Formats: sequence, structure tokens, C-alpha cells
Amino acid sequence: KETYGSIEEALEAMQPDENGVSGVTNVTILGDNVTLPADSEEIVIPEGVKFEVKEDANLVIPEETELVNKGELLVGGEISGDGTIDNSDGTIDMGNGAIKSEIAEGKEGTLKDLVLVETGDGNYFTSLEEAVKDSNANEVTVMGDVSLKENVVIPEDVTLIIPEDATLTVPEGI
Repeated sequence: KETYGSIEEALEAMQPDENGVSGVTNVTILGDNVTLPADSEEIVIPEGVKFEVKEDANLVIPEETELVNKGELLVGGEISGDGTIDNSDGTIDMGNGAIKSEIAEGKEGTLKDLVLVETGDGNYFTSLEEAVKDSNANEVTVMGDVSLKENVVIPEDVTLIIPEDATLTVPEGI
């Protein structure tokens, strides 16, 4: 594993060479409030690269900055800021993380087990279990194919929405 002294060094190392091959296949964000460079209009996670925001870490995407995901974005912590994520060529695995609403409203592409929660602070969660724990949630919208992992009690003041293009699977025994 290679350790970089700054986010800029890590971003530079993962960019593909003239043959289109990235020398780095994994980038992990460990720090609290790691901010992408504000002077970059577009930052690309190349195909074949896993970019992970660890639990308790926060990746900040500044205004006017777009994170273009062509690889795999793993969110265990939080992504916030006023920038955007273009996920039309990559995947986002939400893990136990959250993407703040100002980022998530513009996302596209393939999302794994994503549950959207309309809350006072606009969080997005990866499981129904986590979503209903948010004390500000008054509406929980299931996006994509979601499978329950444990028993869930939907509070009486919360509305569960399952759109036609979504599936909520309740395994036997739950």
C-alpha cells in the first residue's frame, strides 16, 4: 500500500498513463473533512479504480467541482459539499455511508442497494434499517432493489414509498 501526503497526490497517482492504465487500483479516504481541490472543474475516478470513503471520514466536493466516477465509489463515511457526482459510467456502493442531498440530487447511473430518505438535513442511506433511525425522516423512498437484513419497525409518523421501478424484498424469517 502506498500512502500519500495529500488528496492531490492520491488523485494524480490514480490517473491513467498514456496506455489508459492506472497505476493505482485502490484509493482510501481516511481523514475527517478531506476536500477535493476547488481549482479542478472535473476529477475522474478511472475505470478499474476503487475510491473508498471510510467510516468516520468525510469527503467534501467543493462548488464548481464535479467528481466523475468511472470506477467504483465505496461510501462508508459521508460525501458532502456543493459539488456534483457524475456516476453515469461507474457504480456507487453506499455501504453504511451517506451522501448529502446537495450532491445526490444530480446523480445518475448504477446504484447498489440505495434507500433515499427525505430528511431535514437531506441524507441518503444504504439500508431501510439505517434510514428509519434518522430522527428527522418523515418519508423513506426505496430506490432500486433493496433487501431487508433485519427486522424493521417503520415509525407511525414515517411514510414508506416504494415506486413502481423499485423492489423491497423481505426474506423469510424477517
